[in-house]
Amino acid sequence: MIGYQQVTPNPQRLVEEQVNDDYLALTHRQLPNGEDMGMKHAKITEAVLGCAFEVINELGAGFLESVHETALLLVLRQKGLSVVSQHPIRAEF
Repeated sequence: MIGYQQVTPNPQRLVEEQVNDDYLALTHRQLPNGEDMGMKHAKITEAVLGCAFEVINELGAGFLESVHETALLLVLRQKGLSVVSQHPIRAEF
């Protein structure tokens, strides 16, 4: 005779699994051209972070934020990215 054990679901684990599923759904949506939106953002993020590290390694610490911002804009444009400094956004809440 085969026995069985009733398992009570762990609510914390269910929440974590739902959060992971939601994250995957948000980060891996398909664009109309079939490209994976998550991968598109991953490539842009990788490029931006690489440029940010390049700037901080070159300039070091001690400069005003505006100096780092200008340098980052320069490097991002040199890498072929289209960037705008201090672009205004509309926020509603």
